[in-house]
Formats: sequence, structure tokens, C-alpha cells
Amino acid sequence: NQGVELTFGGNLTAVSGIGASAAQCVCLARALAEAQGKKLTEEEVNVAGYEGEKGYHGTPSGIDNTAATYGGVLRFQRDEEKPIFSKQVVKQRVEI
Repeated sequence: NQGVELTFGGNLTAVSGIGASAAQCVCLARALAEAQGKKLTEEEVNVAGYEGEKGYHGTPSGIDNTAATYGGVLRFQRDEEKPIFSKQVVKQRVEI
């Protein structure tokens, strides 16, 4: 067993409403897997991100970690058993 010391920096704070904590959890899952020479599936990364989000929010919806894991435009529906999501294809450019 090896100890790990983590230091996160930046201006984005957890529980700010922009998904920063979920992005942090997802990147941490990816970094730790890579450091250990493990290959995680996107679903495994997403599950790890969701578990990390529980530490910040208790009962997160699952959308922030899902967006941080898969990126793009997502359709998300929280369900009692398992959240349902699908990547959406945007056929034309969207300007905001």
C-alpha cells in the first residue's frame, strides 16, 4: 500500500452549482487509475465520480459526474434504480 497526497487548486469551489466537484472527482478517478496502470471504462469512471460526489453532496443527481465523464450534450433522467442517460447528436451549431 502506498499513501497518496492530493492538492487541488484553482478558483472553482465545490457546491458552487457549476459541476466543479464532479469534474474534480472524475479527473481524480482517471488520474489514480492511470497512476496505478489500470484501464477504467467510461462507466467505471462515471461510477467513481458519482461516489466522490456523495462526499460533497450526500445524494447527488448524477448529472454533473455524467457530464464530466462523457462530455457533449446529454439527455439525463434520474431513476430509482440507475440513472438513464444518452448522448445527443446536435445536427447544427448552437450559438448562445
